[in-house]
Order: sequence, then structure tokens, then C-alpha cells
Amino acid sequence: MLADSFVFQKCHCACLPYVSGNVRTTMKFRVYKKSKYDFLTTNYIAYALFSLTFLPALIISSTHYGLNFLCKILGGSGAVLFIVLNFYKFIQIRRHEKIWGTFTGDLIFYSDKILVNTKIYNISDINKIEIEARDYYKKPDGDYAKKDFNGSLSNGIDNQLIIIFNNGQNQCIHFEQRNKNDILKLKDILIDYYSQNKLSILKLLEALNITDYDEIQEFKKTLPLTAAKHMAGGRTSLPCD
Repeated sequence: MLADSFVFQKCHCACLPYVSGNVRTTMKFRVYKKSKYDFLTTNYIAYALFSLTFLPALIISSTHYGLNFLCKILGGSGAVLFIVLNFYKFIQIRRHEKIWGTFTGDLIFYSDKILVNTKIYNISDINKIEIEARDYYKKPDGDYAKKDFNGSLSNGIDNQLIIIFNNGQNQCIHFEQRNKNDILKLKDILIDYYSQNKLSILKLLEALNITDYDEIQEFKKTLPLTAAKHMAGGRTSLPCD
């Protein structure tokens, strides 16, 4: 057990940001469990309906000249569907995407362990950690105007923690980030993971959103030297469904 202690303060965004003396700042994120119906987005339904109207109409018109009436019905239905969906898209501009899954508990990071719901994973039992936290609540969808019929605002649940254990097994946890930079409040803990050879320098920089070359070089000077030789690795490309 490390000597550092943790102070908790509750707030609306489920963050625990208070720091005093030698206290590590930690965060409480909500764990998201995907549903088997996650694929049933408005996009999926819209494109499926288009396939059942315009595509048959196109095939019929090119192969069966005597079925013009049926072709007109299907084509007209597709046109009406197109108008309805674009109106629906307009009213969805400031709405969130639909959530099919459920929130199952909390994800809390410590320097010596990670709590996932009711389970405790000790850092000593972990070989590598990967964190991707680019999504956040109310994040705008940049492609919304082009092809999207879903809500234009994210729910902040497309973030993941991958834990690779010493025995070769792995665990993938999806979690919610309420604010864009919540993950940055874990800076000290993430550096602790780095110093313990659990988090690569690349994934550390990515998690902390450090991209400028000069800033990277300055940041590296502040890191523990003990881990510098061992942590050049990048993503392991493990599936996270």
C-alpha cells in the first residue's frame, strides 16, 4: 500500500477533485455496460428502411417494366421516409444519442489499485493499463450534418479502460466521462502507473492530451527516470466490445 492518501468530495459530475498536501486526486466514473441492442441506432433503422424501399424500387424498375405501380409505391414511400427522417434529424440537433445499455457501478482509480463496481484490481497483479477517454457528455458529433440521424450530442460513454493482467487475461471496461477534461484530474495517478511500468509513455501522453512536441519534451523531463527505458510500447489492439 502506498503512503499517499485520498480525499473524496462528492459533486454533480461524480468527480473527487480536492487536493491537500500529499493527497492524490482521484475520480469516480460511472461504468457503462453495453447492450446487445446497441446497434439499433436511428441510423441503423433509417438505412434499413431505405434499403426496403428505394432498393426494391430500383430493382423492380430495371427488371420488371409491368410493375410500375408497385415501383411508384416503394419509391414514394422512400421519398416520404427521407423527408420524415430529415425533419427528425432537424429536431435531434441538440439532443443526445440514445443509450441502450446500463450503468452498473463506479470506476475509481488509485495509485495501487483500480476499483470496478465491487471488484478490486491491485496494480501489482496488472501487467499493462490502457486508457482511452476522448468522449465526454454533450460532445458534438462532427459528422452529424453529413449522414447522422442519431442525436448530435454524445452521452460520454465511448471511453474505455483495458486492463491486461500478469496471467495474460484482460478486462475491458467502458465508462462515462461527464466533462471533457475529467481524465486530466488523474494526472498524478496516471504518472504513478507509468512509474510502475503499467502505462506506456504513448498512452500516458494520449490520456493527458499532450500533443505538442515541445510540451511533450518538457513533460518527459518531469517523469520518473526509472520507467523511461521500458515504456515505449503503444496500443496492444485488444478487442473491447
